[in-house]
Amino acid sequence: MSMILNTRMYTHDHLPQPTQAELRAYVLANPFAHVVTASRESGVHCTAVATVEEPSPDAGTFTLLSHVARRNPHAAALDHAESALLLFAGPHHYVSPTWYGTPAHVPTWNYVDAQVRGTLEVIDDRDGTEYVLRRTIERMERDEARPWTLEMAPREYVDRLLPQIRAFRIRVAKIEGAFKLNQNKTAAERRGVIASLRARGDGDALTIARLVEETLRA
Repeated sequence: MSMILNTRMYTHDHLPQPTQAELRAYVLANPFAHVVTASRESGVHCTAVATVEEPSPDAGTFTLLSHVARRNPHAAALDHAESALLLFAGPHHYVSPTWYGTPAHVPTWNYVDAQVRGTLEVIDDRDGTEYVLRRTIERMERDEARPWTLEMAPREYVDRLLPQIRAFRIRVAKIEGAFKLNQNKTAAERRGVIASLRARGDGDALTIARLVEETLRA
């Protein structure tokens, strides 16, 4: 088994663990990730990518599609990559000890993230590459009032674009994640964190505040 598939994520065993269904939903709702591959021939590569699920009639199968620019050295390195690690980083925020309202605390960080490990298959044929591009566009445009489609681009432009990207699929073998949201603190301490985060007012602070609040209802 490859080094990537044979490793695991540190997941804070003292905290409640997200279920596989929760992790899968999180990955699908947050499709931007960093894909990491490693091989003796090409070394370690990491690229930010968009991901999209590939439909399957088998509920037990989970496959993600993605692509990189061919001019990116990572594209050539995919030839030597049998497996891949996808890093899905979500909202996060620093937590000050003063926010709890009680003594004997240290600074920490609240965050949500997930890691996906799986086998990698390069998709080099033209039809396969266009299929990945279409799936990606459909996913990213689905909430638009007037979704953009590939047919809206001149065909000659699409024909020039396809050879410039290299598509691939990852057959997911493992999903792990950490939802670190002060679950080991008292309700009163978590309310102090929520109030302080809301006082900050920025996007991640408000999102983490909402997620910490949800732990009070769990």
